[in-house]
Amino acid sequence: QKTPIYQEAFRQFGTMLCPDRTYETCNRLGNTKYFQGQRLVAVEGQFSYVVQDSDSTNKKKKKKETKTDSWSSLNQTDAGDVIPIGFGRFQLAGQPLTWADTSEQVKSLQGFCEGRISDFDFIRCRNPEFQIVSVVEHYGDYGGAGSQTIDTLFNGLSGYNSKLAYLEITTSGSKPETVDNAPLITAVIRGLQIPVPDITGNYLLSETTDNPVHITRFLLTDDKYGRVPTYRIEDYANLLTADYCDELVEDRSQCETIVLPENEYENYNETYRRYRSTSSHTAYTDMYNNGLRDSAHPDFEQPWIRWYKPLSQTPVLPKQNVLRKRFTVNGAVQEKTSILEFLQNKLLPCFRGWLNYNRNGRIEIRTRTPVDVTRLRADVTKGNTSLSVINVSKWRFNTDGYLVIGTGQTNAEIRKVKSISYSSACNNMYLAAE
Repeated sequence: QKTPIYQEAFRQFGTMLCPDRTYETCNRLGNTKYFQGQRLVAVEGQFSYVVQDSDSTNKKKKKKETKTDSWSSLNQTDAGDVIPIGFGRFQLAGQPLTWADTSEQVKSLQGFCEGRISDFDFIRCRNPEFQIVSVVEHYGDYGGAGSQTIDTLFNGLSGYNSKLAYLEITTSGSKPETVDNAPLITAVIRGLQIPVPDITGNYLLSETTDNPVHITRFLLTDDKYGRVPTYRIEDYANLLTADYCDELVEDRSQCETIVLPENEYENYNETYRRYRSTSSHTAYTDMYNNGLRDSAHPDFEQPWIRWYKPLSQTPVLPKQNVLRKRFTVNGAVQEKTSILEFLQNKLLPCFRGWLNYNRNGRIEIRTRTPVDVTRLRADVTKGNTSLSVINVSKWRFNTDGYLVIGTGQTNAEIRKVKSISYSSACNNMYLAAE
């Protein structure tokens, strides 16, 4: 993503090439499109408005006077402000980077999180006196790529804001003579696109995911964070753990449907909105994944809402069991922390995860799972080399480890599984001789 001038200079001087990471250094190296910082450049302008003379008496008509005033852009960021990084789906409030009250409109650049993200949704102004007039979305590509064009509100003086997901927001303002502050803008975001496996199991795709294993792997290997070389990661084991997290389980908690009073009808979709959990798997999910629906992503699907009349009806929660993925992670990191601390205290506990170094010195992302278990279909005696059981699917691809026969019994045996087989009568396990 660097210019030929930068690459040649980096080859000669290495990391000392850009010690300060300033815009001036990037400009000297012809690399301004990829500058990942905020330029504090003031933009100025003038506007005119008509006022009535307050000194006029009732005996005379009030005089109208045209006044001319000036405006200048402001910046509310500090050098120590953290740029959030978000995964899955989450909601954030924007940070006003540059803004200005230009008479009857307030224009602002609202920074949200590190890019590239997948999408913005439900963009709302939380100041009741303001209304959103226009929005331009920037998803956080490198400068000049995709949606990451220069801003149109301040003549492009803020630059490309490379790798920052932000919005150009224009809202209505108050009276021309009143100076308004930057509005509070919130948005629901489908977060950072990170490497995910393709159908061959290689991490060659890039998309938003709520799978905790893929997120953990990204944080371990990304150059900005863990910096672990990918050849030190055991992706075969990680894919097994990721599949376990994505495995669908039945949820009988009835927590996907919401019941709202009828007087909330006008507020819904205006001041707030409900979404299905990203873990839920519906018919809409299958249709979208198979290319049969081109509308919003399933992460933006809204749940079934039941309305009731508060004065004459009692709210009834309908029974609606759903299928959902076993473990998911959604949220944004908004404070400074170390990678190890975040992994150990926040991310790994979300899926009962832990890191293991295998015999080849590679890192495996594992999760604590219930032990594989099956039931006998016939009585056994000591020394049997074949067992008839209900299901051997857990041992289909891996017969490592040992089998406890008669768990909890005083005469239980520990045996090694050599192989398995299927038959019309039942499944069989063949054990090593004692």
